[in-house]
Amino acid sequence: MWKRDPESVLDQGVEFGFNVMRVHLHLAQVFDWRNTGGSGLISIMIQGDINPYLEGLTTLEILDYAINYCNAIGLKVIFDMHSLETAGYTNNLWYNSTFSLDDLIKGWRFMANRYNNNDLVMGFDLKNEPYEKSGEGSSAAKRDNSTDPKNWKNAAEQIAEAVLSANPNLLVFLFMKTTWPRCLLANGAESWIILIISGKNVF
Repeated sequence: MWKRDPESVLDQGVEFGFNVMRVHLHLAQVFDWRNTGGSGLISIMIQGDINPYLEGLTTLEILDYAINYCNAIGLKVIFDMHSLETAGYTNNLWYNSTFSLDDLIKGWRFMANRYNNNDLVMGFDLKNEPYEKSGEGSSAAKRDNSTDPKNWKNAAEQIAEAVLSANPNLLVFLFMKTTWPRCLLANGAESWIILIISGKNVF
């Protein structure tokens, strides 16, 4: 936004043949939108001679502007919860000392309700790379049938249920970068995550 007009960037993506865009979020920003309407958790660098139509807008209003423009040019959107806070995108877990699983659910429910009537907002990627890291041992993310807070299977099912109850038309994207011996599909998707509303999960 300080180098190029966002409309020209989106137009160029469509010209290159893209029909969907993955938009990164972080939960702290979503909570700012949810609680204050985006009054300014992050300062925005706007270049007035490039995109004067964005001057004076909050971060949430800028997002809405971009989503509306995507609608106008037929570009679909997938929101991705890339991190919990402004930094820390390498954290593989979906909770920390600041944000709980319940907070993540609240954040996703806010996004689901906000874009409930927008067909081009097609899906949510619940958490970027929720995987175990080498050497983490008992503190690593896991997947099984337990209610362990570190169990991504259990957490993902709770998030998906909340998201799809708010907007049953969404696709729920589940990404697993794994160091386990066998990959997700080799283990059988049906034994890994069973969503409350079937047919809406994309691995």
